[in-house]
Amino acid sequence: TKKVKPKKVSKSSNKQNHDEDNITQLEVLEEEKHNQIILSGLEQQLLDGILDEGTLANRHECDRELVDSLLERASSENPRLVGYMQRGVAYHHAGLNNKGRVTIEALFRNRYVQVVFSTATLGM
Repeated sequence: TKKVKPKKVSKSSNKQNHDEDNITQLEVLEEEKHNQIILSGLEQQLLDGILDEGTLANRHECDRELVDSLLERASSENPRLVGYMQRGVAYHHAGLNNKGRVTIEALFRNRYVQVVFSTATLGM
């Protein structure tokens, strides 16, 4: 695993740019076939707070029983992903287990999940 360090901010940068860089710095870990983005503690808290406040899920035009059934089936193996899917957002990649993959695809087809972040593995 190769670690790429975040870019250092020079002392000549203005304070606003420095503050923005501190908030948005990401560590990128290069692995065999893909990159991972690791959020800092602050960034993860901001993301969690935003997700707690709102939803993109299309709750009006979906079969609620189907949605609940799919989410329940995937929840034991994918608790974080299910939390995102309840808000209408998902991610899809080769490392997902079958329950997670099937759930994302079904919820997207039924227009409950509105946004999917994906690698080339999503061939719907």
